[in-house]
Amino acid sequence: MVGAVQEVRELNGFDAIGYDRTAVVMTKPPRAEEEKWYEEEIDDDLKLCYKLNSVLHRGASKYQEIALIDTKHFGKALIIDGKMQSAEVDEFIYHESLVHPPLLFHPNPKTVFIMGGGEGSAAREVLRHNTVQRVVMCDIDEEVVDFCRTYLSANWAAFASDKLCLIINDARHVHMDIADDAMSRLSLLLLLLINVVAGLSWRRAGRSST
Repeated sequence: MVGAVQEVRELNGFDAIGYDRTAVVMTKPPRAEEEKWYEEEIDDDLKLCYKLNSVLHRGASKYQEIALIDTKHFGKALIIDGKMQSAEVDEFIYHESLVHPPLLFHPNPKTVFIMGGGEGSAAREVLRHNTVQRVVMCDIDEEVVDFCRTYLSANWAAFASDKLCLIINDARHVHMDIADDAMSRLSLLLLLLINVVAGLSWRRAGRSST
């Protein structure tokens, strides 16, 4: 039988009927295809590992490295500069928590400005609110936006919406250039610019993340 070791009963170097046993025949199972894993170091003593089905895309833009991986348990995951940004199975936890509480608290939200958020998930959740008439999303990296618009099927409808106004620029500069009267007409300003893990590492080193 493949993968089994032939059983031989031994007695002081001889088998049960008195013949010297000189060898045990072993048959190795065929080598399985090498497994692929995505590994991310969170801290010096903490790493996260995800088993992969495949690597769907890997490339680089002017600003950052981009990858899309298909994980065994979390579906497609967006990786930027070696850090997982979101995974399709559970990204809703972050984006729903970010978007819906302030929009539900606002009595009549109409215009929302998203700083960052190039993957489109925040815009998708904002557009679920019927009172919203305009969503302005500003992201610095056009290649990331185009990449997400192509590969992240959950956000196709958001990118195709007539209510979405997409600006490719540094969101911080755009925010500063908006006139005061225009700012006063915004219902909500969402910030998706901060790398939480990087911020934690800066604070641990005794420095400000700003």
